[in-house]
Amino acid sequence: MCIALKCIYHIALTILLVILFSEHSFSKALTITDSFKAVILENEVTYLRYNGNLSFKEMLKQPAEDFKTLPKSNFNFGFVKDDLWFKISVNNEAQTDKEFILEIVNSYLQHIQVFVIQGDSVYATEVYGNQYPTHKKPISHFNYLLNINLPKGSSTIYFHIRNPNAALIFSLFLWEKSTRIFYMEREKYSLFYYFFFLFFLIGIIISSQILLKSFTYHWFYIISSFLFVFYIFIDTGLFSFLILGHPYKKIVPLLFLVISLYLSFSSLMLHFFFKEGRTFLFFRIFYNVVYICGFVFAILDVFLFLILNVKYPIWLIKLSLSFYVVFIIVIAFNTIIHLIKKIRPFENFAVLFGCIMHFIGILFIIFQSFGVIPKWVINKEDFLQVPFPYTLSTNTFITLGFSIEITIVFMIVMFRLIKSWENNLQITKELAQEKVKNYSSLVTGIEQERERIAQDLHDGLGVILSSIKMKLSNDSNTFHPEKLNSIIKDIDAAHEDVRTISRNLMSKTLTKLGLQSALEEMLNKVKENHPEIEITFFNNSNLKFKETAALNIYRILQELLNNIIKHAIADEITIQLIQHKESLLVMVEDNGIGFNLSERPNGIGLENVKYRVQSMDGTLHVDSSLGRGTSISFELPLTNIVQ
Repeated sequence: MCIALKCIYHIALTILLVILFSEHSFSKALTITDSFKAVILENEVTYLRYNGNLSFKEMLKQPAEDFKTLPKSNFNFGFVKDDLWFKISVNNEAQTDKEFILEIVNSYLQHIQVFVIQGDSVYATEVYGNQYPTHKKPISHFNYLLNINLPKGSSTIYFHIRNPNAALIFSLFLWEKSTRIFYMEREKYSLFYYFFFLFFLIGIIISSQILLKSFTYHWFYIISSFLFVFYIFIDTGLFSFLILGHPYKKIVPLLFLVISLYLSFSSLMLHFFFKEGRTFLFFRIFYNVVYICGFVFAILDVFLFLILNVKYPIWLIKLSLSFYVVFIIVIAFNTIIHLIKKIRPFENFAVLFGCIMHFIGILFIIFQSFGVIPKWVINKEDFLQVPFPYTLSTNTFITLGFSIEITIVFMIVMFRLIKSWENNLQITKELAQEKVKNYSSLVTGIEQERERIAQDLHDGLGVILSSIKMKLSNDSNTFHPEKLNSIIKDIDAAHEDVRTISRNLMSKTLTKLGLQSALEEMLNKVKENHPEIEITFFNNSNLKFKETAALNIYRILQELLNNIIKHAIADEITIQLIQHKESLLVMVEDNGIGFNLSERPNGIGLENVKYRVQSMDGTLHVDSSLGRGTSISFELPLTNIVQ
């Protein structure tokens, strides 16, 4: 028991001493040998923090114990306004001459300068930073790659960062120059392929959005994706190449302008995506507040910080980042609620899975800015084993997470595009089959009409002409008046049959007097032939129909009347033509025996009716049941039937 208590006491004492003296422990010197390629500097660095401007000569006068080892957060100093001097002790034991590069990974620094001391000699680089022209950089790169001379023996490197205008978070590398140049080529192509990949996927998403004409929130997602890519472009330092080497002190206001617009369009996208979520008052109010605040912040950013050159206050940066944390938490909460309630689970799971690394990266940056978590550094032994060392200032979770997110969105869009293509192919196939069916019905109808005409000619006109021929073939050369009258009657009957057949083929009344008169003539003929049927006709339209439309309506009503007379056993028929503001409704009703819609297939006559209605872009409705009569109606748009 005593031994255990002593162990606990010694462990606790050790932890306490580490906590108390971690920032005052001595750093180790960096040793360079012939095999040296690169190193991530961490434990080899001490720093001096000074409230105010401290020159190089004044810094050298400061006591050595004022230089502290890096805090546990590594090169993460949060929001600072102080001058910072960093010190690195180097022992160059290489037998061959080497050139070296000190790389500082941060794109927001305003003032950087490096000094190297060996004995009494001092070597100083030029001053670099966003407030100086970027073409002054000794090596064209988005990071600060500074050539330094490290003679054989012991040297001390000092570098100065003055008054950073954002959270001071960076990584520090020391390279053998040829190694860094070699990796720069890989880095260049890797970044090109990365941004090409992002823009390619966004371009495909835009193209599919144009083709599919789908949801509004897709456009908001596309805009927010462009803004996020631009954010990565600024955060990595690649933006310096767009301004052609000119100094740009307003990098932070520009960055927060992009972030504000990204927040606005993202909240608009989520506002429309979570349609069911909008029923919750909290989410509805929250998304409205976010996109309004985002646009307000963007407007203030442009006028105050980009145009009027007001210095960006640290408290506003902290407020914006805190607001972003709340935004991400609410999105996650809203998505989880939809998953629990099983509301569009596939889409919500895709959002949660696709955005999780992206959001983790953003939270990492925010918490690092507040000093809550340390600067993440890749393992020292392994960082040269990857295709190229990750020396981007942008968080890995953001670059990788956004790539995963945009890939998932791309896969969803492609799935919908393929599904839409398959649906369109199926619809096209069905329409082709419908056209073939309609054409077949039309041909069958034409053949039946020919058969009917032939039957009428054979049974009517043929018999009468045969009778006349027999009477004229009498051997007698003289005709009695009675026989002559009989022949005249037969000729009159033949003439009437020809007129009837001609009327059935094409109504002269329709071509001369119009649809109203032709329908009245047809109905009067039906009444004469079938006096037992009571016919009611109503027409409130006074339209001047196109010839094809009038003929189609006439043929449809003619077909429906023939069907009623032949099959319905009805004694009441009602026909109505009702004109609406933008359409004409035609209804034919009877009180006949009716038929079962689910059992009786569409006949040739009804197929012809359907085909004629479709040719006028109309809609057909059939309602019938056994013993309760039949009601057939079709509605035609006036733009297609009126002159």
